[in-house]
Amino acid sequence: MRNKVLNNALPAMALVAAAGMSTAAQAALVNTWSYEVTSEFSNAGFEASGTGSQSSTPTRISWSGTNGATSAIGVTSTPTSGMLDTNGLWNLADQYYHENNVLPGGTKSLESADLTIKIALTPFDPAGGALDPIEHTFNISFIETNNAGTGGFCADGGAWGVGINSAGCADIFVLDFDFGQFDFTYDGAAYSLFIFEDPESAPTLGFLSNEACASAGVAAGCFGFLTAEAKTTFAQFVLSIEGREVPEPAALALFGLGLVGLGATRRRKAA
Repeated sequence: MRNKVLNNALPAMALVAAAGMSTAAQAALVNTWSYEVTSEFSNAGFEASGTGSQSSTPTRISWSGTNGATSAIGVTSTPTSGMLDTNGLWNLADQYYHENNVLPGGTKSLESADLTIKIALTPFDPAGGALDPIEHTFNISFIETNNAGTGGFCADGGAWGVGINSAGCADIFVLDFDFGQFDFTYDGAAYSLFIFEDPESAPTLGFLSNEACASAGVAAGCFGFLTAEAKTTFAQFVLSIEGREVPEPAALALFGLGLVGLGATRRRKAA
């Protein structure tokens, strides 16, 4: 009798489980987030010797020659704030630049620095409390190249006077951009925040030649950009966020119960 009752109950249990999964207790996604991106430069390292003057602030690092010209790297405006829709379009983050001006040989120039990016997220729809900021530090390797090159070639391996080197050898900016994806959970749902160069702007960043990487003192396959002489090069970054609902434990247990029930039902029918 007991087995008969159980056999009659199992199909019902399976149906309940299946229905439960269709309306399962899942963590609802945040539709819209407010965000704020803050960038800060630090640990500027300059050549051991040379002439000129140097300056370092959280938003700009500069080095000047005895001719009065100044080169610099920096962030145009920080912080940058806005709204992001989950699984929607990207939105603007901070913009960075390199001012490349002609400096006399022997100018004490930048060699390295750190760029720390902090991203604060707050659920906007539905409203919620602010998350702990996402923070990451990227290392910068830089070389102020010899504008005249050597033997008709520049430090990046390209020919002097051609392309990016048309006004003199381009400087080399390497960003240790090891990753641009940050995973986190909120209210039981899983999210990934991405930071990358704006696809709608002229591409600046990319993988550099082996010669450029070696000149900057880093391994082959490095990531960054070349900056034409007597110009300012910009790199605009953007953010996007993706999310996915994760079934809660109770829903998973209910689903497991349903599988057991369906399995038992099939075995009983086969017998």
